[in-house]
Amino acid sequence: MVALGFVLLVLAGLLATGVVLTNREPADAEAFGVMLENLSVGGLFLIGMVVGVAAMLGLGLMLAGASRRRAKRIAVKREVRDVRGERESLAEENARLQAELERTHADAAHDTTSTASGSPAAAAAGPSGPATSAAARTVLPGEPGRRAGNDLDGPGGRTR
Repeated sequence: MVALGFVLLVLAGLLATGVVLTNREPADAEAFGVMLENLSVGGLFLIGMVVGVAAMLGLGLMLAGASRRRAKRIAVKREVRDVRGERESLAEENARLQAELERTHADAAHDTTSTASGSPAAAAAGPSGPATSAAARTVLPGEPGRRAGNDLDGPGGRTR
């Protein structure tokens, strides 16, 4: 494709050179109220070539700008799609974590209810204090000074 374009460009240059050098008869031209007198046909052809080159340059700039704008628009659409996908995956992860948190709260509430209602854990604790089972060490997230699920909690509920 590039070779064909180069061949056409060389042929156009040879044709233009031939037209300019062989046509020397005077001609008059008028454009936008401006009169050009005593121009050779070759000179008029040269002026036409300059106008054509300017038109092609303008067309090339327009196409390049449109191409750049299209590439930018595609990149923005791709980024928006990626952000939406990430947002959806984060929403799914958030929902999963929310459900897990609710299960944890429900389990903790169930353990607290069963401990208070005379379960084996409450019987094991006896009058002296809390039992050291895993259920007794479960700490609700809002409890000050302790972390939930810490296996280092001892019989007194203190972190070592």
